[in-house]
Amino acid sequence: MQVKRIKIGHDGSGPGAGWFVDDVVIDVPSRGELYRFAMHRWLAIDEEDGKIEIELEPTEVKESDRSRPILTTYTYSECFVV
Repeated sequence: MQVKRIKIGHDGSGPGAGWFVDDVVIDVPSRGELYRFAMHRWLAIDEEDGKIEIELEPTEVKESDRSRPILTTYTYSECFVV
């Protein structure tokens, strides 16, 4: 099953809670797939359109580069693959 869409967001709580997201990359090495979701926008109540959650469709799907190191630490409030 391919990743067709993701929903990414946060609860907007706390000072400076906004995120600026350039893009989201999901690497599925077991399937040899890499999905890129271009955003280049704020998820913040006090920036742009005020949205703190957005759904995205992939802007690029390609073969995964298995020689690339896998990201092991990151921080998020809420991110779902749908």
